[in-house]
Amino acid sequence: MASSRHVSRWRLCHPPQASDSAETSPSSSPDVSPPVATVSASTPPVSLRYLNEFVGKLHCAPALLRHGLFPDAKEVTESMALFNAVRRYMEPKSSGEELQGDGKHNGIVVVGDGNTPRTAAMFAFRMRGWKCYSVDPAMEKGTSERSKGWADVANLVVVRNKIENVRIALRRAIVVLVHAHVTLDQALSAVQAEQVCGVVTLPCCNWYGKQELLFGRGPDLVYDDFSVLSDHREIRLWVGDESAHAPGSVDTSHADLSLASSVMKGCVRKELRHDGVLDFIGDTLGELSRDASTMTPEEYIAEEQTMGSSVPSAVASHLGMDTHVLALGWHPRRLVVRLLLRDGYTNVYTVSLAEELPFSVADNGERGIKRLKLQLHKCSKITVSFEREGEPAPPLACVLDAGFLFRGFRGRAKKSPAFFRLLASLVCLTPRKQWRKKEFLTHPDLGYDVQSLIATRNQSPDTPVYVYCCFKRQAIAALATTEQASKPEPGTDTIARDAALETWLGLETELNTRKSELGDQLVVMDSPAARVKAAQDQEQAVTDNLTDPRKVYIQATGEISRVRRFSNGMAFVSLELAGSGYDRPLQVFLQRDTLGWSLEMFAKVVSLLRKGDELVAVGFMARNARGHSMLQVEALSLARTGEFEAYN
Repeated sequence: MASSRHVSRWRLCHPPQASDSAETSPSSSPDVSPPVATVSASTPPVSLRYLNEFVGKLHCAPALLRHGLFPDAKEVTESMALFNAVRRYMEPKSSGEELQGDGKHNGIVVVGDGNTPRTAAMFAFRMRGWKCYSVDPAMEKGTSERSKGWADVANLVVVRNKIENVRIALRRAIVVLVHAHVTLDQALSAVQAEQVCGVVTLPCCNWYGKQELLFGRGPDLVYDDFSVLSDHREIRLWVGDESAHAPGSVDTSHADLSLASSVMKGCVRKELRHDGVLDFIGDTLGELSRDASTMTPEEYIAEEQTMGSSVPSAVASHLGMDTHVLALGWHPRRLVVRLLLRDGYTNVYTVSLAEELPFSVADNGERGIKRLKLQLHKCSKITVSFEREGEPAPPLACVLDAGFLFRGFRGRAKKSPAFFRLLASLVCLTPRKQWRKKEFLTHPDLGYDVQSLIATRNQSPDTPVYVYCCFKRQAIAALATTEQASKPEPGTDTIARDAALETWLGLETELNTRKSELGDQLVVMDSPAARVKAAQDQEQAVTDNLTDPRKVYIQATGEISRVRRFSNGMAFVSLELAGSGYDRPLQVFLQRDTLGWSLEMFAKVVSLLRKGDELVAVGFMARNARGHSMLQVEALSLARTGEFEAYN
């Protein structure tokens, strides 16, 4: 089996049907439906519906292709699938073209669009009245030829940055994640909206397990879209509700989350496959009950002799008599439990299936909700029962496994250290020699000290039983405390980001004010001719008045290639000017007195400057001590590609 980190925990309910609807009737009886998390052996058909729509019906397709947004057909189908999900389940009925009194837009924030704003451009062309933001740190720079064409797309904003460093203020918001390598909470923390209409994600790689919950809430709908030409075609939806006023409360009862629509052809609903400890134990108990009926009396006797000699030596030297032990054994007569009680252990527990059906299917409008019920028996006259969502189990200190896990892992992926992650200690009896390797019980994530011994079967000396005694290292708790102490307080990153954004927004206001004051005196240095003219004007000003030449005011925009900071309220910035025709960077001089800043303000702004940031500076031409031209800044602001960005 492939590594679980690349696999979704949702499974197809049933394969696609030939009819227009891929959704069965809600009135279908669960008793006659296929089991949850099963699918037909036949491979579900892949559809070319999105490509046909793109080529034959989509009016904006020529423009999207002309801008070079899509490198291949797979990317086209992924963007079309996400647009289809938003159109079907999230787009509000009103057009949303009007602005509120505070000037906020309705916006679609696309996270992880890649090096081109392909998905955001698709939304910008097809959803009028919505401002579309494409956020990705790998986005092409605005200086490339094809990226210059993106500026002509109405309602498209390209953000070359991490979503964690961006803040976008909107009226209504829809958040779309395209194979994004961030969590849902990280993406939503960057969006400040009066109403979030919905969130849709198309996960991939090792982010399937990290995009399952949105602020603790599971998805309202999960389905595979077989019109997506990729193995990663699972789409997860969270639908917002503007009528929900209570914080954290979302009512989706009004939403039509069925797939019975012509626009959802080829889409198949998926249900969550519970792959936890309870399901594992339940499945194994079912298998053991079938295995026991096929065993011979000789096999029973041999197993009892082996266990009788192995369990006392494996357990007694490590666990006190008052230890709470959960005994997992395959023997139908609870052999391990009887041996522990015989040796004087007083807190021994075991599990069995509940008397009622272990699996129940609830038909409350969503098919196939599986509930597994187990009973935890204390091996005395008292019986304690619990359910998956019920009261917590007793404080078990150790799990004694007598061949139970070995049998349960048959036919399963063996590399499952997470199964033991929360156990305080584990004693495992198994014929598997390789469980002592780092892929299993000695996996570094578990933090176990593993001691092993061999118990040979009396009747089968060539088939030993390996006994692994696993105990949590004492250093683990201390290490966790140290790591926790070294971590920043929750919200520190958000506070730093917001403080930086407030600083840049204030500087942007000062920059716009200064530009308005200068008016026609300001020369924008955006071409080779403009740079030559600025140098000529400076020379002419010096010629006209050598002692007090007039100031030649310049606006320069470019990428920071170097920052030199000094402690006396000065800094030099090397700025690579876009489109100026010069390879040599422009030297930009920041002086606290010229800018009118305090020492604290100057230090704060200079500390935020990073190599690769795009800076807009307004000032006058001057000369340094060597007689070279430089721009002495009176106002500045950060353009869109900086570490922190804000959009209002």
